[in-house]
Amino acid sequence: MSLQELWGSYDHVYGKRQAVKARIESNLRTPSGFTYYTTYYEKGGSKAIKKKTGNKLRKPLAEVKKMEKTTPKTLAELQPFLRLELALYCMTRYQAIEIFPAIFSVKDKRESWDMVCSLRGNLAFEAFNNLHNLHVSVDDNTQVAYYPSVSHMVRGIEIRTKLGRYLNNFKDAYGLSEVEVKAITEKYAAEIAAKGNWKLEFIAHDDKSGWIDAYDRGPQSCMKQEEAVQVYAHSKSELRLAVLVEGNEILARCIVRETEGNRGYLRVYPDPNGTKAGIWLLNALEEEGYGDQINLNKCLLEYDGSPHEPQAPYIDRVAGGGQFAEVYYEDGKNYLRLTTDDEAQFQCDNTNGRATENERNHITCEECGSEMDEDESTWVEAEEISVCEHCLDHRFVRAYGARYQEWARDDGDVVQVNGNYYLIVEAYNHDIYQCEVSGDWHHMDEMCLTSKGMVHEDLCFNLDHEDEDGNSYAAEGDTATLSDGTKCLDTEVHDLTNGDTCHKSEASDKQAEIDAAELEDEDETEVSAAPPTIETLTTELALAA
Repeated sequence: MSLQELWGSYDHVYGKRQAVKARIESNLRTPSGFTYYTTYYEKGGSKAIKKKTGNKLRKPLAEVKKMEKTTPKTLAELQPFLRLELALYCMTRYQAIEIFPAIFSVKDKRESWDMVCSLRGNLAFEAFNNLHNLHVSVDDNTQVAYYPSVSHMVRGIEIRTKLGRYLNNFKDAYGLSEVEVKAITEKYAAEIAAKGNWKLEFIAHDDKSGWIDAYDRGPQSCMKQEEAVQVYAHSKSELRLAVLVEGNEILARCIVRETEGNRGYLRVYPDPNGTKAGIWLLNALEEEGYGDQINLNKCLLEYDGSPHEPQAPYIDRVAGGGQFAEVYYEDGKNYLRLTTDDEAQFQCDNTNGRATENERNHITCEECGSEMDEDESTWVEAEEISVCEHCLDHRFVRAYGARYQEWARDDGDVVQVNGNYYLIVEAYNHDIYQCEVSGDWHHMDEMCLTSKGMVHEDLCFNLDHEDEDGNSYAAEGDTATLSDGTKCLDTEVHDLTNGDTCHKSEASDKQAEIDAAELEDEDETEVSAAPPTIETLTTELALAA
């Protein structure tokens, strides 16, 4: 039966547990296509009926076994799993759990999960969600979690990702356009925010009191309780202040820039690396179109006219931004314009709310001790040091951490995979794992789960007999070829009395067959013995007399 016919027969009830249950109970009471299950209940479950039931399940189980490690991307690829699930739901829960417990353990977990309902009504999603069980991650409510394959479900391994990335992976199967993916993602972000009473708000470009209040009530920073932040706000400002609000509290803030062609965010407080509020605000800004980190070069600050120490905040030096300012005249008024030019009149690197007259500074590289111009240095945040270009090129790399790429020392704490560097302590967050055989690092798509752990696919063999942990692969050197030509883990080989070998799970049956064959040979030998002739009997009688 095709998948469309299955849907037609069951009114699109995949993923709707109560509807499925009611449908099956109705079929069990009537002479329907589920006759063999009805017979099972009527006859009390004899061995013959159990055998017949097992035969009915053998095909869907075998089909699922073949595709368990693959990630279905089409309804046709998903169909074996749907067939098995439908067959299991036609049995009692106790019997079905004995055959395939993973499906039911996951269904029980759904009671405590916050399921993602953004695609409810999409028939393809309803079908895929029987496997995926898409839900809000219990570790990070800005992400979703799901099972991409049967193997992931059986092992209880969830993949965490952003909803937008999940939808892009399956948009062809779900029939979604990029516009629809974006709309669903934005709606989901709003739903998550509403559930937590967290809201994203923006303080206007010219609201001086709003900026001061947000810094005063917001997270800790060097500009907290400093009125100098008001110089960001004026009629020609390109900046707004994004804040994460919960009730009367401001949990996080970030300056965003609105100029066309240079739209993005400056720096999130508190740091998104390790704080939920920071992560939430960064994700919310990405959804609003502020996905790129930018600087404040050429932004205008209000100028109070002081020739030596004008009011100015500490300017974050990120994304190639400068901390210098020059007096700039526009529309009949002087402003401070931010720049990277170290010859500019002022430098905005103080935390006391005042800029200072600029003196071109030479600083020392904290890695090698050499002298350098400050604008030629790079700040390595992980170690809180400034280093010269030579040290940066030869001793540091851009590595993926918990979320972003950051400068990291090129030593035993980083690993390179497919041209990218990763901090080893955070590699698993990017699906990077170490091979237990070679010690090399690879993406999980190139790895297999064995009795030794994760091993690269080039160092594995496919097992015809799963090992005790349910693994279908074994590391190179850990396999044995049995007498029937199949492979199994070398620790699970059984020697038979006739000199053959088999997998230990088949030992009893194989040995019984051998013993039965030997008994049959003995019987045939006795029957085939020729009866004595009359001459032989006469001779034996004479000798006996």
